[in-house]
Amino acid sequence: LSQAFSTTDSHGRSALRLAVDGRHWACVQPLIEASCDLRSLSEDLHSPLTAALERGGPAAETVLGASTRLSEEARRVASDLSTLLAEHQGSAAGQGGPSGSEATRRWEALAELVAVTFRPPMGHCGGGEGRFGGADPRVAQAVAAASAGVPPPPPPPPGSGVS
Repeated sequence: LSQAFSTTDSHGRSALRLAVDGRHWACVQPLIEASCDLRSLSEDLHSPLTAALERGGPAAETVLGASTRLSEEARRVASDLSTLLAEHQGSAAGQGGPSGSEATRRWEALAELVAVTFRPPMGHCGGGEGRFGGADPRVAQAVAAASAGVPPPPPPPPGSGVS
């Protein structure tokens, strides 16, 4: 059975990815429950999870709600990302949504949340804050700059002690 679920089409899309792309929500949850891989990449470098997050709305809700392998915090971050992507796409298409400093503020907040939530433990390194270390503010700056269409700041000079 697992071999059948891992079979892909000519573009490398799994059954789960095809269900997400085709908006067949009644099929998505049973495929996830049958252990279809949410992270298998197709030729376009999108997984069923990223395809659902980019679609937003029912796609993201269905995939995130059915996945028992994601922590509650990871689901919340993914849901926030999906909402911001949908708003950004709506804004780019002239359908409203936050722009300017409000959009930048929201992207920065999400970048900070991602950095804190998914940063590996830093107990062996000096200067870490708590179990996961402090979030690097450069992550938030880079995401905010990218969302505003501004090139990211240059990396710190070698030997400056900043990595």
